[in-house]
Amino acid sequence: MPYEESLLRKTSFVEDEVTHLDEVLGAFGSAATERPHAREELRALLKEREPLYAQTAAHRVATDGRTPAQVAEAILAARAAA
Repeated sequence: MPYEESLLRKTSFVEDEVTHLDEVLGAFGSAATERPHAREELRALLKEREPLYAQTAAHRVATDGRTPAQVAEAILAARAAA
């Protein structure tokens, strides 16, 4: 994981978009309900990736209930304040 963190920091600007699991599943629409274990699989994936996101992110931005435009505005505001 240290290599991945270093590579991410050197090659990109990482934003950690924080959202609740139900909202993520909702974005998948019917595809999420067609897979009986989708919730557990996604929860495990998010749990696995969380440490990398937290360590490499320049900012954390909540996305729950926000439109893509609102999330973009929050990211830009966070970058401007840094």
